[in-house]
Amino acid sequence: MQNDERQTRAARLGVFFFAICVILFMVLGAYQLRQPGLHYDEAKEAGLNAMELITGQPVTAFRDATVQIGLGGCR
Repeated sequence: MQNDERQTRAARLGVFFFAICVILFMVLGAYQLRQPGLHYDEAKEAGLNAMELITGQPVTAFRDATVQIGLGGCR
């Protein structure tokens, strides 16, 4: 009987913690609702360049805006 009560209490605590996290996220993020969304260049860089990095292809920077760190050509 005690084991069932502990599991029920743990489940309720988990649901309570999840609800608190969701409410906290909504409250902290609510001030950004009036802000503009993702711009086209940000979306392009986030999607295409991430896939290029993952697949090991050379990354094509948007409008050639790059910063080179280290030696070029080393793989």
